[in-house]
Amino acid sequence: MFFMALTPAFAQQQPMAFPLDCQAGQSCWIIGYPDLSGDAGVAKDFKCGPGATDNDVFLRLGLPDAGTIPLDMRVLAIDDGVVMDATDGVSDIVASSKANIKAGTPTCGNGVVIKHASGMESVYCHMRRNSIAVESGEQVQKGQTLGVAGQSGIALWPQLGFALRKGGYFLDPITSATIAEGCGMKGTPVMTMPYEFTQYQPVAIVSLGFANGPVSAQAMALGKAVRFAGLNSEEKAINLWGMILGVRKGDRIEIRLRDPRGRTFYYTDILADADAARMPVNAVRERGYSRWRAGLYTGELTVTRKIGVVPYSVSRSVTLEVE
Repeated sequence: MFFMALTPAFAQQQPMAFPLDCQAGQSCWIIGYPDLSGDAGVAKDFKCGPGATDNDVFLRLGLPDAGTIPLDMRVLAIDDGVVMDATDGVSDIVASSKANIKAGTPTCGNGVVIKHASGMESVYCHMRRNSIAVESGEQVQKGQTLGVAGQSGIALWPQLGFALRKGGYFLDPITSATIAEGCGMKGTPVMTMPYEFTQYQPVAIVSLGFANGPVSAQAMALGKAVRFAGLNSEEKAINLWGMILGVRKGDRIEIRLRDPRGRTFYYTDILADADAARMPVNAVRERGYSRWRAGLYTGELTVTRKIGVVPYSVSRSVTLEVE
């Protein structure tokens, strides 16, 4: 399931369905854009930023963590069509590095390719093992379940890898651009797109929570991190933890804790000095001799990326009741 660009671009006139049954910014995030650069060794997303991987044709829609794979987040056919290929039986591997994935593992993992009447082909990859619900040659309807999102193939986070091609050219689903047009154009989405995803997402803050001490990166990735809705005022520490995907060198990461009066009692500002596919954060603040003030505390995590002189930010917040 790997395709080469050969022929001219195609502009789809009618938006198709979104391929993942999820809530944008709550249960799914964009964790990678298609590369529109066309130059070897240089990857550019649709804003001409660094949010793509070299030669990657997929829009990557990430889940919160590996613990959500069994929750059956449905992958949907974007339009009527015929299944050209359906592959199943590839194991889901929770891996943080390609070195942890066995050589010879199919890149797409468990996936489906659909041919649509317009000549468009849609590609769905990294689905969960034994979830593929269609067969080659089968007619499918728009919105029909094809399987569920997983982490099969070469995937370093639970996700759906989704791609579109026409006549050999891959399209960016957000702008309809191909490598022929490149990045920076104001095109129209090929499919129905959640509003949040029409806005540039420099990174994905896939999880955020409060605990009473540091949380490991492994616990965050596996969905086993503790999330406290409330704490006793005598607890020694309050920790805001989170997992950020897709950090690039130069991104600005701000972490802020506010007390029940709205006053900031913890703030840190980090400038990423290197790319990081995964960046776990822990912001631990210990109390002094006094108890924590009772009331509602707020934790905020913001990441800002500048492309040229234009800043793009994503933020997420969570609350904690102290009694």
